Amino acid sequence: MRILIISQYFYPENFKINDIAFFLKSQGFDVTVLTSKPNYPEGRFFKGYNFLNKNTEIINGVKIIRVPTIPRLNGGTLGMILNYLSFVFFAFFVFIFFIKNKYDLVFATLLSPVTSLLPMIWIKKKFKVPVILWVLDLWPDSFYANTSVRISLISKLIEKISNQVYNNADSILISSNYFRKPIKKRLNSKKRFSFFPNWAEDIFYNKIKNTSTDQFNYPKGFNIVFTGNIGESQGFEDIVEAAKMTLHTSINWILIGDGRKRDWIKSQIEKYEIGNLYIPGRYPIEFMPSYFSMADALLITLKKDDVFSNTLPAKLQPYLTSGKPILGNLSGEGSNIIQNNSIGLACDPGNPNKLASLAIEVSLFNKKQISEIKENCYKLNENTFKKEKIFKTLLNEINFFGNNS
Repeated sequence: MRILIISQYFYPENFKINDIAFFLKSQGFDVTVLTSKPNYPEGRFFKGYNFLNKNTEIINGVKIIRVPTIPRLNGGTLGMILNYLSFVFFAFFVFIFFIKNKYDLVFATLLSPVTSLLPMIWIKKKFKVPVILWVLDLWPDSFYANTSVRISLISKLIEKISNQVYNNADSILISSNYFRKPIKKRLNSKKRFSFFPNWAEDIFYNKIKNTSTDQFNYPKGFNIVFTGNIGESQGFEDIVEAAKMTLHTSINWILIGDGRKRDWIKSQIEKYEIGNLYIPGRYPIEFMPSYFSMADALLITLKKDDVFSNTLPAKLQPYLTSGKPILGNLSGEGSNIIQNNSIGLACDPGNPNKLASLAIEVSLFNKKQISEIKENCYKLNENTFKKEKIFKTLLNEINFFGNNS
């Protein structure tokens, strides 16, 4: 079977679609990826790439068609807009001149922005090929949650594209069970749905301790660690306030990563002299298993908004492999999973007093409680989020369309 994967992001960028593409190739499928020139997250082309070169290449047997794309630059609004629009603009010409009716199935990933899947719609309409859509960002909901833009024309356009993306899919894989209801409201006909969550990368199972001298050393005390994007979606206002409230304790809040909110947090640390809040910067994924193992608890946070209540954060799965207590500042599915599986404590966002109280409670867990949480983390990961189990769902979907073609 010949499979075309559509994703604006692909190797050497670090996204789960890499695992899927290389897995499908290992299973004997003929795999092609339509993607952009790699520039995420630094905002500049990866070494060896530029706007014009490497329009096609083969990596691990996977054929790659790369669309000329303007890099994201510093991640500001203008850079993001140019990046998104350039991908769609040049993808249209790639679609016209290079994409032929030679694929049996399309696998598309819905991340931000939804416009990146316009090629999926074009290919579906022209070639009538079945489409499996993997929804990782819920559009247009995530657009409204992350921007103050409320221009009627833009909102109508985003709504229309989002509806077209969902309705041109034959099968919809959802990374959160809470996505099902809002997506169904946008459908004109019945679709196949399957739960297809994220998984932890292989590196988190290797447990190789990083010994680099570049590693950030944790301070003394009880260290609550967050890793990942430090952006608007995470609601770091709560974290800053909770850190202030726990200054009198042994608790440290360590935010490893980078993003639009980092400078604001640094300014708050300086302004209010928050000595137990650290923001050391971004580190390679290879450092993360070591950072997890040295942490006393791991933090998941999302700001208060309906779309984030529906979201299951992708960092949950790597966190589970560490067996450490998870402190959740979020609502909806993420909060339910933490509490229902007894892997930590969680509260709704927007209540830093409660978050600070839970942080203190976690810091007082005894050895028996910590041991039980560790066992529960491993059990949940094995039963629900193991990559091999998730990929069986993918193969079942692909075989369904292969048997019905």
